[in-house]
Amino acid sequence: MIALLYVSLAVFTSYLIIIGVLFGWLPSISQSYYEFSDRWGNKASWAFTIALWGFAIPFMIAGIDMSAGSPYQWLMFLAPAGICFTGAAPQFKKGMEDKVHYIGAVSGIVLGMLGLGLIFHAYYAIIGAVVAIGSMQLLKVNNKTYWIEVIAFYTIILTLILKA
Repeated sequence: MIALLYVSLAVFTSYLIIIGVLFGWLPSISQSYYEFSDRWGNKASWAFTIALWGFAIPFMIAGIDMSAGSPYQWLMFLAPAGICFTGAAPQFKKGMEDKVHYIGAVSGIVLGMLGLGLIFHAYYAIIGAVVAIGSMQLLKVNNKTYWIEVIAFYTIILTLILKA
């Protein structure tokens, strides 16, 4: 199952590198959907959805397996499922789709962090992520959402890899 976590890590890192090279630092990872659409039309905007599903689905399979027997195993299903919903509803600036997008994104982060604590007792990882995110508030970073997403996703995946 650890191979699936490495797949998630590789997909996520590759996508960050691609959007960084193509578009620079974005306000959020989700903004890349609009950047692809603006540059190459709707035919290219699928890259966002594929990247999120490529990250979340292997994470879901590995997370469920790793947390087997825990009463909180559902967290390792719902956290990546939230990210899948975010990928399925990429237009966060549009009507009802924005609610699905934001609920999916927030649940992916919050439930993933809860899973780290309740299932894997990885309090050090959660504390590290909270300190990093809190530091951004003090430093007045412009693209906070992007960095919150990056810190949270790397914290979750790297902690699961270390626990495997």
